[in-house]
Amino acid sequence: MNLRAKKGSVRRRNNKKNEKSLIIHVGVYSLILICLFSGVFGAALYFDGQSEKMNRVISKNDLNSYKLLREIQNLKIKLENLSRKEYIVSKIRQHQLGLNTPAPFQVVHSNTNRSNQYNRNKVIRQLAYNSR
Repeated sequence: MNLRAKKGSVRRRNNKKNEKSLIIHVGVYSLILICLFSGVFGAALYFDGQSEKMNRVISKNDLNSYKLLREIQNLKIKLENLSRKEYIVSKIRQHQLGLNTPAPFQVVHSNTNRSNQYNRNKVIRQLAYNSR
């Protein structure tokens, strides 16, 4: 009988130790899970904020790009208007420069082929000399 009583008391002590260790293990695992979930949630919030920040920068750059394209188009239109023959002739008359259109022998067309630089310069010099 004494042996049986001793075995029972040992079991009760072991059960209490097992319960305590089980509670400690569950607490540690739950703490680890809570840390993991909070880390993942924090990282998700951080990267979401970075994504929003980059989206704002991209939209601002797109807007600037659109404004620059519109300005380029407006400048091309202005260049076309300023390089029209009628506009140039009107400015010549307005400032009384006394310029006339060139005679046909004064107009020289040169071929801008880059293969033979020396011959091209020679031809241009001959044309300029002959047109005097």
